[in-house]
Amino acid sequence: MLLDLKGSLADRAYPILASLVCPRPVAWGKSEADHERLITSPSSTIITPRLADAPVALECRVHSIQRIGENRLVLGLIEAVHVRDELYDPEHRRIRTDLYHPVGRMAVPNWYCTTRDQFEIVRPA
Repeated sequence: MLLDLKGSLADRAYPILASLVCPRPVAWGKSEADHERLITSPSSTIITPRLADAPVALECRVHSIQRIGENRLVLGLIEAVHVRDELYDPEHRRIRTDLYHPVGRMAVPNWYCTTRDQFEIVRPA
């Protein structure tokens, strides 16, 4: 099962629903968030608003756009990170990966992944 059983249904479903909504075609210059009636909040370093209900939100600026065949890979620089308080470990300055399991989009059109399976490899000093 892809959804985390911890937290509310809205928290578990949000990453999947947001990833399904955003790829819908919307006319150039129109807001996908407005089109789908998603709630936004002002960003702190960029003009584009962020999704208010997202457990974690990144504010990024475009670093470069790489053309790969007919596709484009957009590389960004992170300017700011917004994290729900309960997902942040201030002592280690890390996201609590035991509580947060983001969903990633893989291959088009229907494949997704999670970050559940994690392991540590200690680097030699």
